[in-house]
Amino acid sequence: MRISKSFVDKVEIPALSSAGASTQSFYRDAAIVGFGLRVTSGGAKSFIVEKRINGKVKRITLGRYGNLTVEQAKKEALALENKAKKAAEQQGLALQEQAKQEACLLYTSPSPRD
Repeated sequence: MRISKSFVDKVEIPALSSAGASTQSFYRDAAIVGFGLRVTSGGAKSFIVEKRINGKVKRITLGRYGNLTVEQAKKEALALENKAKKAAEQQGLALQEQAKQEACLLYTSPSPRD
């Protein structure tokens, strides 16, 4: 499903649990990976971004619906995704450079037999 203004306006509020505790429902956007809407039984609707980092899911709340429009939330989600990609690329480049330096040290250091 695509998260749109009309979807957010029409989404149902989840019921309280049988023990009376608050509950949450999550709706994920089909077009933007990781972007979603969290709806609480108290009626709060918040935009989120989820990303798996080192095998664990990290969730960031972008803001509440009303303070943030759907379009603003989508732009923020895309900006965070681009930032994460750049950080991963930089980390990958740093690891490659480190591996090259270690290989050079191994290649240029005298062997134990010398």
